[in-house]
Amino acid sequence: MQRRIVTWAVFAILFGTPPVMGCQGYRPLRRDLSDGEFVVLVRVVAVAPEADGTYCYLEILDSIRRIPALKNVAQFKIADSLPVGKKYLVIGDYFKGKPDLFRGFPATSELTEYIRGLAELNPKDDVAALRYCVRFIASRDEDVRTDVIGELKAASDAMLQKGATQVPHAALRRIIADQKEEESLRGICAIMLSLRGSLEDARFLHDALNTFAADERRSEAYRELMLAYTVLAPKNGWGYLCAKIHEKDFEGGSFLRRHAMFLTVCEITKRRPTLVSDAQKANALRVFLRMNDLSDLVIHELRRMRIWSEMNEVLSLQDTPVSDTPVHRRAILRYALACPLPRAARFVALQRSLDPDYVAKMEAAMKRE
Repeated sequence: MQRRIVTWAVFAILFGTPPVMGCQGYRPLRRDLSDGEFVVLVRVVAVAPEADGTYCYLEILDSIRRIPALKNVAQFKIADSLPVGKKYLVIGDYFKGKPDLFRGFPATSELTEYIRGLAELNPKDDVAALRYCVRFIASRDEDVRTDVIGELKAASDAMLQKGATQVPHAALRRIIADQKEEESLRGICAIMLSLRGSLEDARFLHDALNTFAADERRSEAYRELMLAYTVLAPKNGWGYLCAKIHEKDFEGGSFLRRHAMFLTVCEITKRRPTLVSDAQKANALRVFLRMNDLSDLVIHELRRMRIWSEMNEVLSLQDTPVSDTPVHRRAILRYALACPLPRAARFVALQRSLDPDYVAKMEAAMKRE
């Protein structure tokens, strides 16, 4: 049978890798492999103008997964102009009698190996996928790294603990210590180290934290290293963090640095709520409560953690210019509505007498949270 050429349109962003955007924004490659009917390695053999545009011809070189409909297909053409001789790995399915691609990558030997193994996994087995992905944690291939980091960022601590055993201890340390390494990967490796580490590793993380300049403390890597250090050595880690936010020039520093340190406090209290006491949490957050550009966020965190010891400080903001802004006004009232203390009840009663509709609206909004 003569082999035929199939024509189809290519998604505009087919040959690009989505950025890692956290566990909500990144779609793991294994999901697309699961959705796709075929995965093939192709090479651009020609580019030619035609009546309705420019097309390039792709030759199928190898198949990671192939379906009967493509059995006799040697080439197909796409409405695009790609470099002749360039190789790509493409994922797609068969739609209305034609291949329909929805993801593609410039092909490398390491990416091909990675995708071959990934395609054999059960796409619903998250643990197996994580254990497979961490084998490539030191990969220098951009697309492999993007997918590995995306999988790791989406994993729970329990899953990361299982995956951490697959990575040599020295490899985790090397990545953490490499200041040129990607921030998110350094942070993830720090968390993995904390889930299997020792006091010696705590000292290693302490030394790594000391390599961050003041303006670098706003980075994701710093937050994750700080969390990992506190997990391994709660007293020393929390003390280290508090010392930084009580530095003389901290309150007058840049918003980005102060906001990042606030997020670090929140990250520790959310992911490890029992590491430090409510009094310790309140003592740290009180520093940020004095900052007009962060106090609304602090009030929200105090309410989330149900820390009512700061009620007087929070309600006192009602008598300052900061309460003129809607975000602060809402934060103060919501804190008072949630607080069980008598003074908070009196504050709510006063606000209700001044503007009952506004208070009712805030109560309804809190029920939806």
